[in-house]
Amino acid sequence: REAEEAAKREAEAKAAEEAAKKEAEAKAAEEARAQREAAMRQEVAQEQDRLRATQLAAARDIYLQALSHQVAQHWLRPPDVSSDLTCVVQVQQTKSGEVIAAKVVRGSGNAIFDRSVEAAVLKASPLPTPQEPELFDPVLNVTFHADDLSL
Repeated sequence: REAEEAAKREAEAKAAEEAAKKEAEAKAAEEARAQREAAMRQEVAQEQDRLRATQLAAARDIYLQALSHQVAQHWLRPPDVSSDLTCVVQVQQTKSGEVIAAKVVRGSGNAIFDRSVEAAVLKASPLPTPQEPELFDPVLNVTFHADDLSL
């Protein structure tokens, strides 16, 4: 009878040990699955961030082209201006695109060209607004090239 009881206890202990082992394996498998899902969610989020950044960069390019085109329509090319001149104009604007100020912050070396670009920016007001509101900046530094302005 004692041998039966010992065998029974041994079998119960072995069964409990097996159950604990299976439970630990199931828990480890669940943790591994959760880690894979978290990694996949992170990859998806990173890809969405990259895609959004690409979309914003494209929208910014379109916005700056529209802005440059608008200014070019109001530019009066000074006589004898070389096509290789470039200047950077700081444009202060309202949300609606109204130009508050335009100032050359990096000149071309040709004051007449620089002043003509400043004047064109002021005349082009209101400037186009970006399709993506997060791209709006009340102070922009825009590079203008003499060959791009001659539309």
